Amino acid sequence: LVAQLLDLSRMEAGQVAMQRQPVLLADLARRCLEIFSLRAEEQEVRLTADVPADLAVIGDADRLEQLLNNLLDNALKHSAAGQEITVNGSVAPGGLATLAVTDAGPGIPAAELPFVFERFCRSDRARRAYSGGSGLGLSIARWIVEAHKGRIDVASAPGRGSTFTVRLPLVR
Repeated sequence: LVAQLLDLSRMEAGQVAMQRQPVLLADLARRCLEIFSLRAEEQEVRLTADVPADLAVIGDADRLEQLLNNLLDNALKHSAAGQEITVNGSVAPGGLATLAVTDAGPGIPAAELPFVFERFCRSDRARRAYSGGSGLGLSIARWIVEAHKGRIDVASAPGRGSTFTVRLPLVR
């Protein structure tokens, strides 16, 4: 918790240097799914990705990996055995790459959607004491996306899961 809070504070204070280079989102997705594969297997959750091999953005590869790891970690925390988490990439209008992480978890109530990217927000009040999350992962994700001149959104409904969609400028 302390390390994440310090990291977020440094980010917000502009003390984090970005090493920008072309990043292939398919490679990024593959690396992140490998990181979470054992945990997903233990939880009996299936991880899949469908990202075009040539879909690329200019960004800091380590920070983009942290972003996707935070989204996958969040999805796994809210997924039950037999469910699937997908990572989909595409080209969106306006010269943007889209990367969406979708789970089939319990979803987020509409009243809480505007706050999910705020520090310490934990939408599942019943699990606060034991879910293991700090409530900082989505705040960090939002900062990383905004530092890359992008946007992150969430669509969710109770009982139907959630989709976190990241839009980043394409390599030109």
